[in-house]
Amino acid sequence: MPENDRRKGKNMVRIRLNDLKKFCKTALVKAGASEKDALTTAEVLSETEAWGTHSHGVKNLNNYIIKCEKGGASLTAQPTVVRESLSAALVDAHQSLGMVSASYGMNLAIEKAEKTGIAIVNVTNSTHFGAAGYYSNMAAKRGMIGIAMSNVDPNMTLPGARCQAIGNSPFSYAAPSEKVPSVFLDIAMSNVAGLKVVKARNEGRTIPDTWIVDENGKPTTDPSIYPEKGALLPVGMHKGYGLAVMVELLTGVLSGAPTSTSGKILSWCFAPEIPNNVTHTFIAIDPRTILGTGDIAEETEGFARLLRDVPRADGCDRIYTPGEIEWEKHAVSERDGVEIPDDVLAELAEAFDQAQRNSGLAFAERSRGNGGDFDELAVGLILQALHDLNEVDLRGLAVGDDLLGQQAELFPEVVDGGKILLRLFCDLPILVDRRVERDVAGLRVYVLAVFEFDCHECILLAGAGP
Repeated sequence: MPENDRRKGKNMVRIRLNDLKKFCKTALVKAGASEKDALTTAEVLSETEAWGTHSHGVKNLNNYIIKCEKGGASLTAQPTVVRESLSAALVDAHQSLGMVSASYGMNLAIEKAEKTGIAIVNVTNSTHFGAAGYYSNMAAKRGMIGIAMSNVDPNMTLPGARCQAIGNSPFSYAAPSEKVPSVFLDIAMSNVAGLKVVKARNEGRTIPDTWIVDENGKPTTDPSIYPEKGALLPVGMHKGYGLAVMVELLTGVLSGAPTSTSGKILSWCFAPEIPNNVTHTFIAIDPRTILGTGDIAEETEGFARLLRDVPRADGCDRIYTPGEIEWEKHAVSERDGVEIPDDVLAELAEAFDQAQRNSGLAFAERSRGNGGDFDELAVGLILQALHDLNEVDLRGLAVGDDLLGQQAELFPEVVDGGKILLRLFCDLPILVDRRVERDVAGLRVYVLAVFEFDCHECILLAGAGP
């Protein structure tokens, strides 16, 4: 693993963006989602990860699958229009995956704005939709200004209060530009996203005392009390509070749906068996209505250039426009692969195991190489990156001494009457095309192939049973 892929003592691996999307799609399909919905969800999560927004990217895949399995959301439900006009619509998500219902809502807003100049779509009975910025950028990609927002469970306190009282209301805007694809902002109305507090809690770290308050309304550095007793602090206190109210007005109140103060919106991840009941709002603005042309990117770029050229303070090397850092990270992700922290990698492995219901492939890295690092993502990527399907009878072959790992079970569909249905991999170069078998703890294990992945030489293993 390259040294520059290590951050603060944590392992970082880089995964090709398309491979990451394929991995997430495969896990969702195996969990029960349709190809279309799995692709939509994988696209949202992977693009968010490519921006460097790890808290709202692919690490949540496992929790989405768990929530669907426990009944709090649905992998198969589809959003439907309840009522609509030329420039507005109300959509019922029916507790479908948030990324599915949100993409549907913004696409509908864009379609209507193309005809009327501006459109608003509200999506009720939905669940966590990931990063709001993905949806505002859907409009920006179509040459429009996009706005996306959602109410959430009450996780934020109010100035003067000592309890969770209102949601931190994620909000985003995006406008097409030229130097980078868009000028965009994606924020919550709290000082920090709740998932960042949860991450610190899971890792046993302290947090800044500006993130949450305890049950007495006092700032604390202890994330372990959140969300049971702690509450997020609003950004700029009364300012964040006021903006959160605005989002509630445009989501739950406008739709006649639950607000975060109603007691009917529960955490999407801490109560997986219960529907989330959140409402999203999407606004698309076609610049042709006002500009007379659709070339708002040129106007946005001129404005952004003026911001970047403002005289800098001493010690400041550069002034960024909103979204510029994310798009530069995205460009690196496309070129070099998406940087994945080890905690996110572990969550992805859990997601795939969850989707597979206790069956999966194992892998191991050869002893030579770079320090014993290995790539858990290789398991899923291999399976979905299929090209041809061949039967290979592996019985009676010699034992291989270089086998370094083992696994419990193979995907049932790969085993047929003692034969292995070997998938040939189109995206990963096979270095050695060998078939060896070995008894490991009473389990017949086969080496299907030796392949190269992310500068690692790995062995793909499969077990056909005792």
